[in-house]
Amino acid sequence: MTHPPGAPDALRAATVAERLEAIRADGLFRRMRTVGSAQGPRVELDGRDVLLLCSNDYLSLASHPDVVAAAVDATERWGVGAGASRLVSGNMEPHDRLERDL
Repeated sequence: MTHPPGAPDALRAATVAERLEAIRADGLFRRMRTVGSAQGPRVELDGRDVLLLCSNDYLSLASHPDVVAAAVDATERWGVGAGASRLVSGNMEPHDRLERDL
């Protein structure tokens, strides 16, 4: 149901609540799930060992020793974040180098 722009907030909130309830009733409500182990082909989920078929790390590169070592080195040198977008706080040399290499 669509409400006119001047509809009371309570009416809009009720519509949202009704839609959410319908989604829950249909078993389609998504929730965050906490993975209790490092990403890989198998992970711990809700206390069980399960096969993970939705990861972007299908080559298991995230846990490769060379990748981990490079990440540690980069973190020690550059920190863990840029602080803002590149246009706001400046570009970083590793980004320039990567873009040139690509």
